[in-house]
Amino acid sequence: MNLPDLIKRSDRAVRVTSGSVVPGLQNWHGEMRRTVTLEGGTELLLLRSDEFECLRDFPHDIAWRVWHEDRSGNVESSSAKQNGDMDIPFVLEAVNAKYPDRISVLFNDRLAAGTAKPVSMDWTAWTQCADGFHLRLRNRDSSPVVVDTGPHFESRSKILPLIHGNGIEIGPGLNPHILPSKDVEVRYVESASAEEWVRNYKKADKPSITEQRNLWSNYVVADAQMLSTIADGSLDFIYSNHVFEHLMNPLGVLENWRRKLRPSGKVLGVVPDCRYIFDLRQPPSSVDEWLRQHSESVWTIGSEQYERWCRFTAPYNTPEDLIARKYSIHVHFYTSETFPTLCRIAVEQGLFKELKMETSPNNRDFGFVLKTT
Repeated sequence: MNLPDLIKRSDRAVRVTSGSVVPGLQNWHGEMRRTVTLEGGTELLLLRSDEFECLRDFPHDIAWRVWHEDRSGNVESSSAKQNGDMDIPFVLEAVNAKYPDRISVLFNDRLAAGTAKPVSMDWTAWTQCADGFHLRLRNRDSSPVVVDTGPHFESRSKILPLIHGNGIEIGPGLNPHILPSKDVEVRYVESASAEEWVRNYKKADKPSITEQRNLWSNYVVADAQMLSTIADGSLDFIYSNHVFEHLMNPLGVLENWRRKLRPSGKVLGVVPDCRYIFDLRQPPSSVDEWLRQHSESVWTIGSEQYERWCRFTAPYNTPEDLIARKYSIHVHFYTSETFPTLCRIAVEQGLFKELKMETSPNNRDFGFVLKTT
Protein backbone atom coordinates (compact mmCIF):
# COMPACT_ATOMS: atom_id res chain seq x y z
CA MET A 1 0.00 0.00 0.00
CA ASN A 2 1.31 3.44 -0.95
CA LEU A 3 0.58 5.12 2.37
CA PRO A 4 2.69 8.28 1.74
CA ASP A 5 0.69 9.04 -1.41
CA LEU A 6 -2.62 8.40 0.37
CA ILE A 7 -1.64 10.98 2.99
CA LYS A 8 -0.25 13.54 0.52
CA ARG A 9 -3.37 13.65 -1.62
CA SER A 10 -5.74 13.58 1.40
CA ASP A 11 -7.53 10.54 0.00
CA ARG A 12 -11.15 10.18 1.13
CA ALA A 13 -10.09 7.10 3.09
CA VAL A 14 -7.71 9.01 5.36
CA ARG A 15 -8.90 10.13 8.79
CA VAL A 16 -6.44 11.18 11.49
CA THR A 17 -8.37 10.78 14.73
CA SER A 18 -5.53 11.96 16.99
CA GLY A 19 -1.97 13.16 16.71
CA SER A 20 -0.32 13.96 13.38
CA VAL A 21 0.98 12.08 10.34
CA VAL A 22 3.81 13.29 8.08
CA PRO A 23 4.72 11.66 4.72
CA GLY A 24 8.22 12.05 3.33
CA LEU A 25 11.59 10.50 2.58
CA GLN A 26 14.02 9.29 5.23
CA ASN A 27 17.49 7.82 5.17
CA TRP A 28 17.81 4.32 6.57
CA HIS A 29 21.44 3.19 6.74
CA GLY A 30 22.34 5.04 3.53
CA GLU A 31 19.18 4.20 1.56
CA MET A 32 16.37 6.67 0.97
CA ARG A 33 12.98 5.21 1.91
CA ARG A 34 9.40 6.40 1.33
CA THR A 35 7.93 6.85 4.79
CA VAL A 36 5.09 8.12 6.93
CA THR A 37 5.89 9.32 10.45
CA LEU A 38 3.26 8.82 13.15
CA GLU A 39 3.94 11.22 16.01
CA GLY A 40 3.43 10.01 19.57
CA GLY A 41 -0.18 9.17 20.38
CA THR A 42 -1.28 9.20 16.74
CA GLU A 43 -4.22 7.15 15.52
CA LEU A 44 -4.88 6.94 11.79
CA LEU A 45 -7.93 5.35 10.18
CA LEU A 46 -7.98 4.18 6.55
CA LEU A 47 -11.71 3.96 5.85
CA ARG A 48 -13.06 1.01 3.87
CA SER A 49 -9.65 -0.45 3.26
CA ASP A 50 -11.39 -3.57 1.96
CA GLU A 51 -12.04 -1.55 -1.23
CA PHE A 52 -8.29 -1.18 -1.86
CA GLU A 53 -7.21 -3.44 -4.70
CA CYS A 54 -3.91 -4.25 -2.94
CA LEU A 55 -5.80 -5.65 0.08
CA ARG A 56 -8.60 -7.59 -1.63
CA ASP A 57 -6.78 -10.91 -1.32
CA PHE A 58 -5.79 -10.23 2.33
CA PRO A 59 -2.00 -10.29 1.76
CA HIS A 60 0.25 -11.43 4.58
CA ASP A 61 3.03 -9.13 3.36
CA ILE A 62 2.31 -5.59 2.09
CA ALA A 63 6.02 -4.68 1.90
CA TRP A 64 5.93 -2.36 4.92
CA ARG A 65 8.44 -2.06 7.72
CA VAL A 66 8.16 -0.05 10.92
CA TRP A 67 10.92 1.53 12.95
CA HIS A 68 11.44 4.05 15.69
CA GLU A 69 12.63 7.50 14.67
CA ASP A 70 15.45 8.81 16.83
CA ARG A 71 15.00 12.60 16.79
CA SER A 72 18.69 13.05 17.53
CA GLY A 73 19.25 12.40 13.82
CA ASN A 74 20.55 8.85 14.15
CA VAL A 75 18.74 5.68 13.16
CA GLU A 76 20.27 3.96 16.15
CA SER A 77 20.78 5.14 19.71
CA SER A 78 23.12 2.86 21.63
CA SER A 79 22.39 4.43 25.02
CA ALA A 80 18.67 4.05 24.49
CA LYS A 81 19.11 0.42 23.50
CA GLN A 82 21.19 -0.23 26.61
CA ASN A 83 18.62 1.40 28.87
CA GLY A 84 15.73 -0.30 27.07
CA ASP A 85 13.66 2.88 27.22
CA MET A 86 13.09 3.30 23.49
CA ASP A 87 10.72 0.38 22.85
CA ILE A 88 7.73 1.81 21.04
CA PRO A 89 4.48 -0.16 20.73
CA PHE A 90 2.89 -0.01 17.27
CA VAL A 91 -0.49 -1.61 16.49
CA LEU A 92 -2.25 -2.25 13.18
CA GLU A 93 -5.90 -3.27 13.49
CA ALA A 94 -8.87 -4.18 11.31
CA VAL A 95 -12.09 -2.50 12.45
CA ASN A 96 -15.46 -3.80 11.27
CA ALA A 97 -17.03 -1.06 9.09
CA LYS A 98 -20.55 -1.80 10.38
CA TYR A 99 -19.77 -2.82 13.97
CA PRO A 100 -16.73 -0.73 15.06
CA ASP A 101 -16.46 -2.56 18.37
CA ARG A 102 -15.41 -5.69 16.47
CA ILE A 103 -11.66 -5.33 16.17
CA SER A 104 -8.93 -7.74 15.13
CA VAL A 105 -5.24 -7.04 15.73
CA LEU A 106 -3.29 -7.65 12.53
CA PHE A 107 0.13 -6.56 13.80
CA ASN A 108 1.28 -5.67 17.30
CA ASP A 109 4.93 -5.28 18.18
CA ARG A 110 7.43 -3.20 20.10
CA LEU A 111 10.11 -1.35 18.19
CA ALA A 112 13.58 -0.87 19.56
CA ALA A 113 15.77 1.95 18.25
CA GLY A 114 18.00 0.87 15.37
CA THR A 115 15.77 -2.00 14.24
CA ALA A 116 13.17 -2.23 11.47
CA LYS A 117 10.47 -4.87 11.64
CA PRO A 118 8.53 -6.20 8.65
CA VAL A 119 4.78 -5.84 9.01
CA SER A 120 3.13 -9.25 8.72
CA MET A 121 -0.67 -9.07 8.49
CA ASP A 122 -2.44 -11.75 10.55
CA TRP A 123 -5.91 -11.58 9.00
CA THR A 124 -7.37 -14.60 10.88
CA ALA A 125 -11.14 -14.66 10.26
CA TRP A 126 -11.30 -11.32 8.47
CA THR A 127 -11.40 -13.03 5.09
CA GLN A 128 -15.04 -13.76 5.97
CA CYS A 129 -15.93 -10.17 6.89
CA ALA A 130 -18.93 -9.23 4.74
CA ASP A 131 -19.34 -5.74 6.20
CA GLY A 132 -16.02 -4.35 5.04
CA PHE A 133 -13.32 -2.98 7.33
CA HIS A 134 -11.20 0.01 8.17
CA LEU A 135 -7.50 -0.22 8.97
CA ARG A 136 -6.34 1.57 12.10
CA LEU A 137 -2.69 2.42 12.75
CA ARG A 138 -1.84 3.32 16.32
CA ASN A 139 1.34 4.62 17.87
CA ARG A 140 0.75 3.96 21.56
CA ASP A 141 3.81 5.80 22.81
CA SER A 142 4.97 9.41 23.04
CA SER A 143 7.86 8.91 20.60
CA PRO A 144 7.38 8.85 16.82
CA VAL A 145 7.09 5.69 14.73
CA VAL A 146 8.02 5.46 11.04
CA VAL A 147 6.07 3.32 8.60
CA ASP A 148 8.47 2.46 5.78
CA THR A 149 6.68 1.53 2.55
CA GLY A 150 9.71 0.88 0.35
CA PRO A 151 12.81 2.39 -1.24
CA HIS A 152 12.63 5.71 -3.02
CA PHE A 153 12.30 4.65 -6.66
CA GLU A 154 12.13 6.79 -9.77
CA SER A 155 11.33 4.62 -12.78
CA ARG A 156 12.02 7.45 -15.25
CA SER A 157 15.67 7.57 -14.21
CA LYS A 158 16.04 3.99 -15.49
CA ILE A 159 14.09 4.52 -18.72
CA LEU A 160 15.22 7.90 -20.04
CA PRO A 161 18.94 6.99 -20.52
CA LEU A 162 17.83 4.29 -22.99
CA ILE A 163 16.44 6.89 -25.40
CA HIS A 164 18.50 7.80 -28.47
CA GLY A 165 17.90 8.85 -32.05
CA ASN A 166 14.79 10.35 -33.61
CA GLY A 167 11.47 9.91 -31.84
CA ILE A 168 8.41 11.33 -30.17
CA GLU A 169 7.11 11.91 -26.66
CA ILE A 170 3.34 11.49 -26.48
CA GLY A 171 1.20 13.80 -24.37
CA PRO A 172 3.89 15.70 -22.44
CA GLY A 173 1.85 18.85 -21.94
CA LEU A 174 4.29 21.72 -21.56
CA ASN A 175 6.81 19.84 -19.42
CA PRO A 176 8.35 17.08 -21.54
CA HIS A 177 10.74 14.56 -20.04
CA ILE A 178 12.81 14.13 -23.19
CA LEU A 179 14.74 17.18 -24.36
CA PRO A 180 16.63 17.66 -27.63
CA SER A 181 20.36 16.91 -27.45
CA LYS A 182 23.18 15.81 -29.72
CA ASP A 183 21.96 12.21 -29.37
CA VAL A 184 18.20 12.87 -29.35
CA GLU A 185 15.88 14.50 -31.88
CA VAL A 186 12.40 14.67 -30.41
CA ARG A 187 8.93 15.94 -31.30
CA TYR A 188 6.04 16.26 -28.89
CA VAL A 189 2.64 14.86 -29.83
CA GLU A 190 -0.44 16.59 -28.45
CA SER A 191 -4.09 16.58 -29.50
CA ALA A 192 -4.01 20.36 -29.90
CA SER A 193 -1.38 22.95 -30.74
CA ALA A 194 0.92 24.06 -27.94
CA GLU A 195 -0.64 27.52 -27.95
CA GLU A 196 -4.14 26.05 -27.63
CA TRP A 197 -2.88 23.73 -24.92
CA VAL A 198 -1.64 26.76 -22.95
CA ARG A 199 -5.00 28.51 -23.28
CA ASN A 200 -7.07 25.50 -22.24
CA TYR A 201 -4.97 23.62 -19.72
CA LYS A 202 -2.12 25.58 -18.21
CA LYS A 203 -2.90 26.31 -14.55
CA ALA A 204 0.32 27.63 -12.97
CA ASP A 205 2.05 30.92 -13.68
CA LYS A 206 5.47 29.28 -13.37
CA PRO A 207 7.22 29.05 -16.77
CA SER A 208 7.09 25.54 -18.22
CA ILE A 209 10.06 23.67 -19.67
CA THR A 210 8.70 24.34 -23.16
CA GLU A 211 8.53 28.06 -22.48
CA GLN A 212 11.99 28.13 -20.90
CA ARG A 213 13.60 26.15 -23.72
CA ASN A 214 11.52 27.64 -26.56
CA LEU A 215 10.42 24.21 -27.81
CA TRP A 216 7.23 25.37 -29.57
CA SER A 217 8.42 24.22 -33.00
CA ASN A 218 8.87 20.67 -31.72
CA TYR A 219 5.13 20.18 -31.16
CA VAL A 220 2.96 18.29 -33.64
CA VAL A 221 -0.78 17.67 -33.54
CA ALA A 222 -1.74 13.99 -33.77
CA ASP A 223 -4.04 11.43 -32.24
CA ALA A 224 -2.05 9.49 -29.64
CA GLN A 225 -3.76 6.20 -30.53
CA MET A 226 -3.29 6.36 -34.31
CA LEU A 227 -0.30 8.69 -34.87
CA SER A 228 -1.62 9.12 -38.41
CA THR A 229 0.47 12.25 -39.04
CA ILE A 230 3.70 10.37 -38.23
CA ALA A 231 5.34 8.52 -41.11
CA ASP A 232 5.56 4.72 -40.86
CA GLY A 233 9.01 3.35 -40.11
CA SER A 234 10.41 6.78 -39.22
CA LEU A 235 11.05 6.60 -35.46
CA ASP A 236 13.72 5.17 -33.20
CA PHE A 237 11.58 5.59 -30.09
CA ILE A 238 8.09 6.37 -28.84
CA TYR A 239 7.90 7.49 -25.22
CA SER A 240 4.89 8.23 -23.03
CA ASN A 241 4.62 9.19 -19.37
CA HIS A 242 1.28 8.50 -17.61
CA VAL A 243 -0.52 8.50 -20.97
CA PHE A 244 -1.02 4.85 -21.94
CA GLU A 245 -3.74 4.33 -19.30
CA HIS A 246 -5.83 7.04 -21.02
CA LEU A 247 -5.94 5.15 -24.33
CA MET A 248 -8.61 2.74 -25.50
CA ASN A 249 -7.71 -0.47 -27.35
CA PRO A 250 -4.18 -0.87 -25.94
CA LEU A 251 -3.30 -3.75 -28.27
CA GLY A 252 -4.39 -1.67 -31.24
CA VAL A 253 -2.33 1.25 -29.91
CA LEU A 254 0.79 -0.92 -29.65
CA GLU A 255 0.10 -2.20 -33.17
CA ASN A 256 -0.09 1.36 -34.50
CA TRP A 257 2.96 2.49 -32.59
CA ARG A 258 5.00 -0.46 -33.82
CA ARG A 259 4.20 0.53 -37.40
CA LYS A 260 5.83 3.93 -36.82
CA LEU A 261 9.11 2.42 -35.61
CA ARG A 262 12.23 1.52 -37.50
CA PRO A 263 13.33 -2.13 -37.31
CA SER A 264 15.41 -1.47 -34.18
CA GLY A 265 12.97 0.95 -32.54
CA LYS A 266 11.58 0.90 -29.00
CA VAL A 267 8.39 1.79 -27.20
CA LEU A 268 9.21 3.12 -23.73
CA GLY A 269 7.06 4.55 -21.02
CA VAL A 270 5.95 5.00 -17.45
CA VAL A 271 2.52 3.71 -16.41
CA PRO A 272 0.78 4.24 -13.06
CA ASP A 273 0.14 1.15 -10.98
CA CYS A 274 -3.58 1.46 -10.21
CA ARG A 275 -3.12 -0.13 -6.76
CA TYR A 276 -0.92 2.72 -5.55
CA ILE A 277 -2.53 5.91 -6.89
CA PHE A 278 -6.03 7.44 -6.71
CA ASP A 279 -7.29 4.43 -8.72
CA LEU A 280 -6.55 2.10 -5.81
CA ARG A 281 -10.19 0.93 -5.72
CA GLN A 282 -10.28 0.06 -9.43
CA PRO A 283 -10.13 -3.60 -10.51
CA PRO A 284 -7.30 -4.00 -13.04
CA SER A 285 -8.31 -4.22 -16.67
CA SER A 286 -8.69 -7.74 -18.02
CA VAL A 287 -7.38 -9.69 -21.00
CA ASP A 288 -10.97 -9.99 -22.22
CA GLU A 289 -11.31 -6.19 -22.32
CA TRP A 290 -8.10 -5.80 -24.32
CA LEU A 291 -8.98 -8.54 -26.79
CA ARG A 292 -12.57 -7.35 -27.26
CA GLN A 293 -11.56 -3.76 -27.95
CA HIS A 294 -8.94 -4.99 -30.40
CA SER A 295 -11.22 -7.39 -32.28
CA GLU A 296 -14.06 -4.84 -32.45
CA SER A 297 -11.75 -1.87 -33.23
CA VAL A 298 -13.06 0.14 -30.28
CA TRP A 299 -11.24 3.47 -30.15
CA THR A 300 -13.75 5.84 -28.56
CA ILE A 301 -14.23 6.32 -24.82
CA GLY A 302 -17.87 5.64 -23.98
CA SER A 303 -20.27 5.87 -21.06
CA GLU A 304 -19.07 2.49 -19.78
CA GLN A 305 -15.62 3.92 -19.08
CA TYR A 306 -16.97 7.09 -17.45
CA GLU A 307 -19.34 5.09 -15.26
CA ARG A 308 -16.52 2.82 -14.12
CA TRP A 309 -14.33 5.84 -13.34
CA CYS A 310 -17.05 7.44 -11.24
CA ARG A 311 -17.94 4.22 -9.46
CA PHE A 312 -14.46 3.37 -8.22
CA THR A 313 -12.34 6.53 -8.48
CA ALA A 314 -14.61 9.58 -8.37
CA PRO A 315 -18.01 8.79 -6.79
CA TYR A 316 -18.42 12.49 -6.00
CA ASN A 317 -18.83 13.14 -9.74
CA THR A 318 -21.17 11.95 -12.49
CA PRO A 319 -20.45 10.48 -15.93
CA GLU A 320 -22.65 13.13 -17.53
CA ASP A 321 -20.65 15.98 -15.98
CA LEU A 322 -17.30 14.48 -16.98
CA ILE A 323 -18.47 13.81 -20.54
CA ALA A 324 -19.79 17.37 -20.85
CA ARG A 325 -16.43 18.73 -19.70
CA LYS A 326 -14.49 16.33 -21.95
CA TYR A 327 -12.62 15.36 -18.81
CA SER A 328 -9.67 13.04 -19.44
CA ILE A 329 -10.03 9.83 -17.43
CA HIS A 330 -8.12 6.59 -17.12
CA VAL A 331 -9.84 3.98 -19.27
CA HIS A 332 -7.55 1.06 -18.49
CA PHE A 333 -6.02 0.12 -15.15
CA TYR A 334 -2.70 -1.69 -14.95
CA THR A 335 -0.49 -3.18 -12.27
CA SER A 336 3.13 -4.23 -12.55
CA GLU A 337 1.79 -7.81 -12.62
CA THR A 338 -0.95 -7.37 -15.27
CA PHE A 339 0.88 -5.07 -17.68
CA PRO A 340 3.37 -7.82 -18.70
CA THR A 341 0.37 -9.95 -19.74
CA LEU A 342 -0.70 -7.25 -22.18
CA CYS A 343 2.84 -7.00 -23.53
CA ARG A 344 3.16 -10.79 -23.87
CA ILE A 345 0.11 -10.75 -26.15
CA ALA A 346 1.80 -8.08 -28.27
CA VAL A 347 4.96 -10.22 -28.39
CA GLU A 348 2.96 -13.30 -29.37
CA GLN A 349 1.38 -11.27 -32.17
CA GLY A 350 4.87 -10.59 -33.51
CA LEU A 351 4.85 -6.86 -32.78
CA PHE A 352 7.79 -6.93 -30.37
CA LYS A 353 10.54 -9.28 -29.31
CA GLU A 354 11.03 -8.51 -25.62
CA LEU A 355 9.70 -6.60 -22.62
CA LYS A 356 11.84 -5.08 -19.87
CA MET A 357 10.35 -3.47 -16.75
CA GLU A 358 11.48 -1.39 -13.78
CA THR A 359 9.31 -1.83 -10.68
CA SER A 360 9.39 -1.36 -6.91
CA PRO A 361 6.95 -2.35 -4.13
CA ASN A 362 4.19 0.17 -3.32
CA ASN A 363 5.46 2.56 -5.99
CA ARG A 364 2.97 4.77 -7.80
CA ASP A 365 4.21 3.74 -11.26
CA PHE A 366 6.51 1.42 -13.20
CA GLY A 367 8.70 1.77 -16.28
CA PHE A 368 8.73 -0.45 -19.34
CA VAL A 369 10.61 -0.95 -22.60
CA LEU A 370 9.23 -2.94 -25.53
CA LYS A 371 12.03 -3.88 -27.91
CA THR A 372 11.56 -4.78 -31.56
CA THR A 373 14.87 -6.63 -31.89
